[in-house]
Amino acid sequence: MRTCLCLFFVIVSVVGVTGCATQPAVEVYVTDLRPLPSTLFEQRLQLDLRIQNLTDKPIQASGMNVRLELNDRQWGRGVSAESLQIPALGEGRASVAVSSGVFDTVRQLLAMQGRETFSFGLSGRLIMPGLDKRFRRGGEISRADLESLGRTTKATSN
Repeated sequence: MRTCLCLFFVIVSVVGVTGCATQPAVEVYVTDLRPLPSTLFEQRLQLDLRIQNLTDKPIQASGMNVRLELNDRQWGRGVSAESLQIPALGEGRASVAVSSGVFDTVRQLLAMQGRETFSFGLSGRLIMPGLDKRFRRGGEISRADLESLGRTTKATSN
């Protein structure tokens, strides 16, 4: 289980580095990821996001929801009722607590055995009056890239 969480942290960090592209009007980036108190049957993470408004109209959202995927399967979901006001051609921040059940985590661990590449995704929507703004970003990373990233992280922390 610890291996899956470590792999998940690395993958979500890569999403943060590469950004989370969305509809042309909004881009979402992962800026931080922290573990929250968890139990044997539920893993929880605090996901901090930077939301950029690429339009000349302000965004006023009453909340958001997110979905995290590993290997094209849902790993976790989160919602936030935090209201967001993002100025035109500006940016804002939001935090979302994401939860994943033990069965989703075990399923991911089993699916990762023997794989050389892993797919990841972050999707969601800003809840707005009228038309919600959706965002989605995903990609693939190889086991070798993860190992290289792990070595780089250890070298810079020493």
